[in-house]
Amino acid sequence: MVASEQSTQAAELEQVRDVLRSSYYREIQPDVLARPTISGILAALKDPYTEYLSPDNYRQLQDSLDEQYFGVGLSVTTADNGLMVTASLRGPARAAGIRPGDIIIRINGRPARALGLDGALALIADGEEGSVLDLTVRRPGTHKSIRFSVVRRNIPLPVVRAHMIHTHGHRIGYIRLFSFGKDAATRVGDVTSRLDKAGAEGIVLDLRGNPGGLLTQAVDVASLYLRHGVICSTQGANTPRHVYTATGDVIDAKRPLVVLVDEHTASAAEIVAAALRDHRRAKIVGVRTYGKATVQAVMPLLDGGALRLTTATYETASGAYIGGAGVRPDIKTEDDPVTPRDEAMLVAEKALLPRL
Repeated sequence: MVASEQSTQAAELEQVRDVLRSSYYREIQPDVLARPTISGILAALKDPYTEYLSPDNYRQLQDSLDEQYFGVGLSVTTADNGLMVTASLRGPARAAGIRPGDIIIRINGRPARALGLDGALALIADGEEGSVLDLTVRRPGTHKSIRFSVVRRNIPLPVVRAHMIHTHGHRIGYIRLFSFGKDAATRVGDVTSRLDKAGAEGIVLDLRGNPGGLLTQAVDVASLYLRHGVICSTQGANTPRHVYTATGDVIDAKRPLVVLVDEHTASAAEIVAAALRDHRRAKIVGVRTYGKATVQAVMPLLDGGALRLTTATYETASGAYIGGAGVRPDIKTEDDPVTPRDEAMLVAEKALLPRL
């Protein structure tokens, strides 16, 4: 049994080396590939987006593309004394009473601040369906901490939400896209057509908190609003330069458009925002985006896990590399998650109204 495990580990190590040699986005020094462990090789790359996924984490990634996951339904970001809840989806956490603006200070009794963002997210996700997660939060405006016991369950991930906004005698279509999963463009196209038929005079495309996803879906979503033109281009050490252009499946090429972004708008979401701005199709409202200008692929491994690796960098439609710099908004504003109203959305509406 031990010999068999060692043989599998050796084969998997060589598999990782072969994948990196053939597909990694930059040249790798021989001494790095010669390291005796997968973790050692990946650490030497100093690339936060190239990582080993355990079988459980690989399944979670596949579930996210299939629009479901086991969890509690929270989106969080770092805060001075813990994690601030930025969104609470329909699910156990919202049902228990946790709401945006709350600061998670303890997770199963452990200080959230000491765990760091990745450690905290791993601990929140570390449990089977039906297991209980203990969260202690501090609510702004109060001095007492509140404990919640939340049961993890299978949560359908929303891909898109849409509705009509009636303001100042006008109709504005609102589309919130949460991620670029495998059906993102189809879903956005469907709601765009529905809002069109309902009389929308303009559209707000909300990409706040969108971490990205599939590059092909980013191209297809941008193509819904662009009749022609470059969406982005990619290139890596092992891949020739490839220019992605609008697919010709345009649904709405003229209706005034505003794109909402924030510091968590990343990757595929940044490609869409930049393309619509560069072609003067939309105004960008919000704060500077995350600045992730690399493309990843996922390669299954022998142990049931996978290697997620960077295969290329991308440039926006205008030829800009936004790694670390992000997409800068035309109008800078942000929402205060503590208040009941969405201040950034109000600014987006104000930016759209003169164009209707």
